[in-house]
Amino acid sequence: MKSNYNRQYMLKLGLFSAGALLCLIPLLSLPTVVSASTRPQAVQIAALNDCVNDISEGFSVETTNYYVGICYTNKGSFYVGRTKKTGDRLVIPVSYNKAKNVYIAENGEYTYTLDLNKNQLIINLPNGKLYTDKVIRVIDS
Repeated sequence: MKSNYNRQYMLKLGLFSAGALLCLIPLLSLPTVVSASTRPQAVQIAALNDCVNDISEGFSVETTNYYVGICYTNKGSFYVGRTKKTGDRLVIPVSYNKAKNVYIAENGEYTYTLDLNKNQLIINLPNGKLYTDKVIRVIDS
């Protein structure tokens, strides 16, 4: 009689385990599906305005050689510059001169000025020379 009880118990335990495993199989593949569907959206959002994820507002411009984002965060305003050639990115604090409609960001001996009246990015180089790049497109966030 004890042998019959053990067989029934083992059969029930086996069926329960198989059922539980079948219920868990869809959950095992879920992280792959979720990560694949959410990653492109995050990349697209960042690509639109070149700003970091915690922005409340911002905009970007495209010049001949750069993408420049002006980002407003809860930690301040930032200049985000990215070269088209290498994709290297620079994130530094930026100030806005409302009277001149220019954004100015300083990084050591380099000064980056985004002049929205003249539609150009001006980079003051350490040797005193100016590099000017025309804005070819404005991208609102």
